[in-house]
Amino acid sequence: MATVSRRQALKLGVAAAIVPCVARRASAGANITIAMQNGIGYLPIIVADALGLFDKNVAAQGAVGTKVAIKKLSGAPAINDSLLSGSIEIGAYGAPGLLVAWEKTRKSYNVRGLTPLSMGRYSLYTSDPAIKTVTDFPATSRIAVTALSSPQAILLRMAGVKTLGESALKHFDTMMVGLPHPDATAMMLSGSTTINGYFGNDPFITVLEKNPKLHVVTTSDEILGHPATSGLLATTGKFVDAQPQAARGIVEAVREAEDFIRANPAKAGEIYLKSEPFDISGETLTAMIRDNKWSTEPHGIMAYANFMAKLGMIKTAPAKWQDVFFAPVSEGSGD
Repeated sequence: MATVSRRQALKLGVAAAIVPCVARRASAGANITIAMQNGIGYLPIIVADALGLFDKNVAAQGAVGTKVAIKKLSGAPAINDSLLSGSIEIGAYGAPGLLVAWEKTRKSYNVRGLTPLSMGRYSLYTSDPAIKTVTDFPATSRIAVTALSSPQAILLRMAGVKTLGESALKHFDTMMVGLPHPDATAMMLSGSTTINGYFGNDPFITVLEKNPKLHVVTTSDEILGHPATSGLLATTGKFVDAQPQAARGIVEAVREAEDFIRANPAKAGEIYLKSEPFDISGETLTAMIRDNKWSTEPHGIMAYANFMAKLGMIKTAPAKWQDVFFAPVSEGSGD
């Protein structure tokens, strides 16, 4: 895995957290910016924004006049840098990224989860009919993941330990190659021999599952034993202290958006395509939305944390998942 520069690695490690700066504090009547990337996992944000649920729920919690805006940024490092510099108030993270940020900023910015968004599907695909389980990948394999710190990369290592034992903690590290999802998907569909495996997520795996020359080796649900939080919103302690009403309103807006998605998957799909045009049929998109799970309850946080501590991605796992989230989510159920 030789595609991550030292500078990128430092960003992913939230090294910017040690650089002194003052986060911009929100106040009643202020503008709050939520930064996100493209992807179906952020559908609750897209729906809440389109239906005006953020402003409605923030006002209902008492932060009257506060306006919420959505901003799209390219890549987790850009979101992390923007959050720590104060140019945004809330950012979209993956579960592993949140854990790294939480550990690095406990004595400074106190970055924690505000609310989960989704429990997305992750599936490991191959075009090689001889590969039935992860143990069948030969040592010369090249398995595409977006980064060594990505959920897919962590899940692949988990699968190695689950099937081969603790000594296989980094068994797949030399096989993993960094590729963006669209590139990896295109290679798998074209029959390219550049890679012989790809650990992807929606909407890309929805495209792959229609190709009879490809098959699933394992999934995140099989590896973890249950669905787990994939996308979530995170913020700083300074923002929650300054705007507790707005923070709770944003959580309630996401909950309302998820209720809408579950009840109206086809309509949610139409809203998604207006925000992110994608070459996919309405029927396929509706099925994809139904297949994904939408919840503001955190799940799989401790499973990721404990394994990341083994890998050395974080020094110490939190004592409990509640340590990684702000109220009201930390006051509810999860694992």
